[in-house]
Amino acid sequence: MKKLIFIFLSVLLVNAGMAQTRVTGTVTASDDGSPIPYAVVLLKGSRGVGTNTDADGKYALSDLPANAVLIFSYVGYKTQEISVAGRSVLNVEMATDALALDEVIVVAYGTSTRGTFTGAASVVKADAIKDVPSLSFENAMGGKIAGLQITTLSGQAGSTSSIRVRGRGFDERLQRAFVRC
Repeated sequence: MKKLIFIFLSVLLVNAGMAQTRVTGTVTASDDGSPIPYAVVLLKGSRGVGTNTDADGKYALSDLPANAVLIFSYVGYKTQEISVAGRSVLNVEMATDALALDEVIVVAYGTSTRGTFTGAASVVKADAIKDVPSLSFENAMGGKIAGLQITTLSGQAGSTSSIRVRGRGFDERLQRAFVRC
């Protein structure tokens, strides 16, 4: 009987040491407290174990060891490694990393950095389009860049435009990046 109790207690202690936890939290920017959407959260030392934050900066990871270390990263922010240490809620504030940001050029087939770009690039300053009487940013850009063709898909207010650079269309992700630049 003593042997059976000893085996039961040893199995219980081993399982307690290897307890799996669920960790949730929010990733925010340290400068203004705004949530960081789609930041990467990875388990250190494991391949393919991780997640992305949602649009509100929230994340959840299940089945993590109690001594897990999570890696938080996002473009333009410093990467952080934080130990879970048995916590179930882990909120993270990420500091900006201005030195990691580089000039990005949006081209018809993707994006490129300034050092690796081998084509002709056009820059349109805000002064060139600030006095143009136009209803939208896309219409103000018309005729300012060689090879840029902007067409409105319908005549209704607020309708989307089609942006083409030398015959190739932007996908939605690149079009949003182009408008932000």
